[in-house]
Amino acid sequence: MKAKIFALILLVGLSGILSHDLSALSINDILSKAYQTNEVQSVLIDLESAKREITLLSYPGNATLNTQNTSKTGEGYTSLSGYVYLSIPTGPNSKARENLNKAYNNLNLAQTKLRETLNGTILKLFTLYENTWLAQQEIEVLLEELKAYEALFNITREKYKAGTASLSELTKAEENYSEATENLLQGRLRERLAWLEMAYATGKTDSPNTGFGTNPGATEILEKYIPESKAIPKPPELTIFAYNNLSVIKAQEIKIREIEAEIARINSITSDDLQIDIKGFFNYGQHSAFADYNFLNPTLNIGYSFPITTIGETLDNTQSSVTSSSIWNAGVTLSLGVKLGNTESLERAYLEELLKKEKARLTSLRNSVALDIRSKYQRWLNTQDYIKQAERNLKRAIDNLNIAKTKTKIGIANEAELREAEALVKRAQWNLYKMQIESEKARLNAYLAAGKLPDEYKDFIKTTKKEK
Repeated sequence: MKAKIFALILLVGLSGILSHDLSALSINDILSKAYQTNEVQSVLIDLESAKREITLLSYPGNATLNTQNTSKTGEGYTSLSGYVYLSIPTGPNSKARENLNKAYNNLNLAQTKLRETLNGTILKLFTLYENTWLAQQEIEVLLEELKAYEALFNITREKYKAGTASLSELTKAEENYSEATENLLQGRLRERLAWLEMAYATGKTDSPNTGFGTNPGATEILEKYIPESKAIPKPPELTIFAYNNLSVIKAQEIKIREIEAEIARINSITSDDLQIDIKGFFNYGQHSAFADYNFLNPTLNIGYSFPITTIGETLDNTQSSVTSSSIWNAGVTLSLGVKLGNTESLERAYLEELLKKEKARLTSLRNSVALDIRSKYQRWLNTQDYIKQAERNLKRAIDNLNIAKTKTKIGIANEAELREAEALVKRAQWNLYKMQIESEKARLNAYLAAGKLPDEYKDFIKTTKKEK
């Protein structure tokens, strides 16, 4: 009795909280809201961050311009000269290139994760929709069961008054009637909670024009959607697809490729091992210029020094200003540095051991994925047997109803027996719907274990646009 009172209070409370009417919804209305879920929005943010990281790392950096004035004072003169220095980054260094490569890998994984999250969201929304629809349909079943137990209770009470039924029989009938009443109350509560969960899953409980409203389950009926039973690819085919598309497999393969690339770099001579610097210079009188290029950190440096003015005369000026101003020289300097030592050999040994470990982990991941696919595929196969059993139960319930109708016509069955047979048919039909829906969920789970989605559901992802 306490449970019944609590359920009634909670049901009334929800009715007060959820007070806006809800228009009829179809499975299309729900699945098309996949992009609005918090899970998908979070992955979209990660995807945008990965794109921005690539843009940032692809930019070589800003050029730097420095100027400097120099004053020199001696006996009888003062000279002023200027100096301009320009540094222009021309590309990323080895560390930046490594980070950029990782950023592209992160983008690839984010795109894969988005697809997987959308697939999982489709399954989630499908499950919420069907659970809500089943909860609505069960209300009719519970009402029929309540009517059947009410009729049986009334008949048993009359029999007890007439002395043809015992007190224990009356008590049992009353308990069944009370239990059916509570079951109906609990069913209505489940219906309201299912509506609420579906509304919150799409993040659309605030606006009255969202297609969900704020009084879920009060007067509106969801459209019936029982998917046709369709076959799915065999586990070997799903497994191959999973190996090529699952983000967890891709992430591990990327990690292995990065280690292999690092080992290959250590085994060969690259620009990271050779510190090459080329510098050219030109001097003419008091003017000088140079250009320097660094290959390790790709940067072009340009400098120019020039006289501004001289006040007074220096000893050089009194000798021959013409001769000194015509002197020039130019040249090129090449610097080459090579790393020495056994650091690379130690790093190579470490990376080779790490590579073995990561390859073993990849094999373990693949085995785990293959096992998961076979397990989910077997569950889907089992649901086919459950559907057949539910179909047999429905046929038997319909046959029993026909017998009850015939018995009622010839007067050897009462109203309670007929109502009970009708309730059993509705319950058997509901159970069949439930098993058909469970089979579709199992089918989707098997697909999702491989990172796929059945073609008929892909349209919801293709046509759905993000709401701003």
